[in-house]
Amino acid sequence: MAVPKRKTSKSKRNMRRGSNGSYALEVANVLTDKTTGEYKLPHHISLDGFYNGREIIKKKQKEAASEE
Repeated sequence: MAVPKRKTSKSKRNMRRGSNGSYALEVANVLTDKTTGEYKLPHHISLDGFYNGREIIKKKQKEAASEE
């Protein structure tokens, strides 16, 4: 059975634990939308229905405006 020859010091233990980035604060990669300038997450459709500069979801026209 593998047994350590010496006790690992607190300093060495904490350096090993801190290097993997698990304790680091992760900030989401927020981008600005090309058409509106609002913040959005990458690979997501913006609130007005645009993705990658193209309109994906068309806005519904109000029926009252079309009747007049």
